[in-house]
Order: sequence, then structure tokens, then C-alpha cells
Amino acid sequence: MRRRILFGAVLIAVVAVLAISGTAVAGQPVGDCNAGYTLTKAKADPLADKNGDGWICRKPVGSPGQNPGYNDVDNNSNGKS
Repeated sequence: MRRRILFGAVLIAVVAVLAISGTAVAGQPVGDCNAGYTLTKAKADPLADKNGDGWICRKPVGSPGQNPGYNDVDNNSNGKS
């Protein structure tokens, strides 16, 4: 009986630590973007988010007035994309 209680308490503690740390990481970008790029949530292009912070740098490309494509790169701590 004591083992089950101890196991349950440890499991709850591990889940709580993972939930708290995951929330903190997802909220703050790790770095900046170069000039011409805009910091954007990674849901626009999840594959570009190499550092896993939930943010990417996005720049529209193509002719003005047309439906633009985007150049998406990951943000990083030294501001170089």
C-alpha cells in the first residue's frame, strides 16, 4: 500500500515539473530575427522550429500585390537567422 502511495506521489511530481517547464519554454522565444524577418509563432511552419521554442522568423517573398510566399527560418539566441 505504501509503495502505491509513494509511486503516485512521485508520478504527480514528475508530471507537474514537466507541465510547468513546458509552459515556460513555449511562451518565450529563445532569440531574435534578422532585419526583414518577423518573429512569428511556429504554428505557421512547425518544421522550421529547430530549437523547439515555438517561434520562427518569417519573411514574405515574391512580387508586391501578389499572394506572397514565405521564407521561414528558426530564431536563435544571437539574432542571426
